[in-house]
Amino acid sequence: MNGPKFYNAEVAKLLGKMAIALTALDDDAFRIRAYQNASNSISNLSSEIRDLWDSGELESIPGIGKTLATYLDEYFRTGAVKHFDETFKKLPEGMFDLSGLPEVGPKTAFRLSKELGIKTAKELEKAAKSHKIAELPGFGLESEKDILDGLERKKAVEIRHLLPRALEIASNYIEYLRQSEYVKDAEALGSIRRHAATVGDIDIAVATENSVEVVNHFIKYPGISKVVSFGDKKATVLVHGGEQIDLMTQVPIGFGSLLQHFTGSKNHNIVLRELAKEKGLSLSEYGIKKEGKIMQFENETKFYNYLGLDFIPPELRENRGEIEAAGRHELPNLIILEDIKGDLHNHTDFIEGENTLEEMIAAVRQAGYQYYAYCDHAPSIERRGLFEVKKIIAERRAYVDKFNKQSADLKLFLGFEININANGQLAWPNELLSQLDFVVASIHTNHKDPIDKMTKRLLSAIQNPYVTIIGHPSNRLLLEREASLVNWEEVFKAASRSGKIMEINAHPLRLDLSDELILSARRLGVKFLISSDAHSTTGLSVLPYGVWTARRGWLGAEDVVNTLDYEKLRALFGKIRVV
Repeated sequence: MNGPKFYNAEVAKLLGKMAIALTALDDDAFRIRAYQNASNSISNLSSEIRDLWDSGELESIPGIGKTLATYLDEYFRTGAVKHFDETFKKLPEGMFDLSGLPEVGPKTAFRLSKELGIKTAKELEKAAKSHKIAELPGFGLESEKDILDGLERKKAVEIRHLLPRALEIASNYIEYLRQSEYVKDAEALGSIRRHAATVGDIDIAVATENSVEVVNHFIKYPGISKVVSFGDKKATVLVHGGEQIDLMTQVPIGFGSLLQHFTGSKNHNIVLRELAKEKGLSLSEYGIKKEGKIMQFENETKFYNYLGLDFIPPELRENRGEIEAAGRHELPNLIILEDIKGDLHNHTDFIEGENTLEEMIAAVRQAGYQYYAYCDHAPSIERRGLFEVKKIIAERRAYVDKFNKQSADLKLFLGFEININANGQLAWPNELLSQLDFVVASIHTNHKDPIDKMTKRLLSAIQNPYVTIIGHPSNRLLLEREASLVNWEEVFKAASRSGKIMEINAHPLRLDLSDELILSARRLGVKFLISSDAHSTTGLSVLPYGVWTARRGWLGAEDVVNTLDYEKLRALFGKIRVV
């Protein structure tokens, strides 16, 4: 069966558009979430969805049931879905481009488009600056200002990509390049190689003895939409997603010099050049120049060693003291993924997750972990009642205890993620918290509280004897929502004094704490937990992003509590919650 060659991003966008439409129309919340989950799943697929459709495997995609599979089959066969088109016709066309802009949700987009005829971000900015938005019932000057501020943030980050997207683009291209016999080695460069949370340029370096053949191979990549330029050693192209990819080539004997020069960061290289200058040397992408002669380096270790430095891992190259530490042979032994022994902050289908506890356990078993946590969002006492919540805890405790008696290779912890309310109080009383092995306390509302109030909320949670971990502490959503304003020094000092653990949430949209805050907390003696915050079995796979972020924050295995074995971690939790 031959259908249209739609890309994953296009299909994910279509389902996301349906979620927006249903939200604006006040449709069923479960149906809206189904489209959102399906859109996210397709965005994260490693295979092409059209290939899965061809082989009749659409329902193998998490979040794709029979109804959505039927709609997607219609889409691939005809290029449209009648039900979707009928839904979209009920709404003003311009609202879909507005929805998703900072501070503009589906319902806001609907009103702005319908009542003011706004269709684009430019028109939105113009309306806000002329105070037309503030005049609408239910908006006001503050809402208008939030929209303007959000648009300014968007301008600053709109050319950046989340790390997974940049890695995917670069990895796919590198896999293609390695098919050429002339490619001896290939690496992504810049912020991708440093594993920064967001990425601008996508650059690739290739080691080769025949750069012309490599360039010719590079510009024949199937995903190219436009060849911008090419020469004997370099080329620039645009791929179908609109991203620009730059190729640089170097002979294998000088590949280390090229890697070092274009991995950066800019500030790291500036300080490195100053150090070289003091030694009578100069640096370039071709090597190290001494007395008119350029010395080439096949790897970066030899490059750094020639300057009297230990090899500096790419994640550390941000000019945060790494060059000085490398000169003193005092760089940390950075954590690696294999150090992680378990994943503690996860969610099942109890409230928000997609998979059952048994399915999550099977997945972590396959990953080879020593332990896993039964740790959903805490059910609301107001909605369920105290008696039912106590019953839920008791049932889970019985399950965990029975499981641990029967299982030798994998152990369970019992925890819940508890909301830190706007008044600083936890959503559950201590009588319930005391029955858990650990507690993740997180903020999910009022992210824009003033710095004093936000700081007090976090300090209040830290001071609770039953709180073990502060989840996604800064509340940021990369490229969408800025981190909350917090007096971090005060918070980190309090956490260090009480032994409370700060989470490094590995979800690529969060990576929270950030590397800068991790480094600050580390200096004050804070310990960390790297967790996936997985809401599905596939979500468990994001832990590498948390490990990379931890490395950027100079962390070793000794700084991260889930590198401990089960018994040691259990003992640590008991020590933290001594009342």
